[in-house]
Amino acid sequence: MWTLAELAVGLAQIFGLATRLAALVCIGLNVSLMLIFGWMGSTCLDEWTMAVSGLAMSSAIFLAGGGTWSLDNLIGRSGWAQRNAWSAWIFSGPLPEGSVRAAALFLAAVAVVFTVGSYQILFGAVVSPQHARVDFHRHDIALSKATVAADGAVTFDAYVDAGPDTGAAYIIAVRLVDASGATVGEWDGKTLAALPSTAIRNVYPYVWASKFKTEKIGFSGQTGARDAHAAAARCDGCRRTPRAHPGVDRRGYVESRDGRQVVRSRRPLSQPARSAMRNARALA
Repeated sequence: MWTLAELAVGLAQIFGLATRLAALVCIGLNVSLMLIFGWMGSTCLDEWTMAVSGLAMSSAIFLAGGGTWSLDNLIGRSGWAQRNAWSAWIFSGPLPEGSVRAAALFLAAVAVVFTVGSYQILFGAVVSPQHARVDFHRHDIALSKATVAADGAVTFDAYVDAGPDTGAAYIIAVRLVDASGATVGEWDGKTLAALPSTAIRNVYPYVWASKFKTEKIGFSGQTGARDAHAAAARCDGCRRTPRAHPGVDRRGYVESRDGRQVVRSRRPLSQPARSAMRNARALA
């Protein structure tokens, strides 16, 4: 249905048939495009460009209407169109000057708000005290809902919210440390690559969506990938109880190696608040 709607609207604007109605429908399609694909973050950059451009161009077409060679021009010459002044709002033809001016100001405001607002909401790159979510040089992996169970199972959610769209962020080692900095668990690339399929649950299962997946060494995630790890790994050194180890702070920190440096997440695993593993470079 989506493809048919786009085809119908495109043909209507090409041949100038019901030009103003087709332009309004096109505006709605472009807004819907952001609602459907906006969650993909910077992976959605191409769709965002098409949507904001399409909305602006459709607004201009609505104001101008069809030209001399349009089918609307033939309809406008008919007695039916001349008897029904409202038809100019659907097809083409002269509109009251005051109405055109008001419509132009309204559509211009909509285009500006839609362009700037959607860019801020989707990419956080207009007004932000932190780094821009769209980073074409380095990946950013946000962690949340990270926990260490009593049996040592380590689970967390991961979201690649910035980085080059053409390459994936490769995680080839993970280390878990306690609040004192002592290592309580460490997994190399071979161990991470051997994770069972049930350990990675991609939130977006669509064929075309960005995903996390295991590699020959470690695992990778393309920009926009969001993953809920059911049982990412097991930490034998984390099998402790507060009674057996009084005064021990069991909060951990995840670190990731990208082949050049080790980057420590900023928040303890016991907090559900978002933490970040930064500078995970794509090795592809």
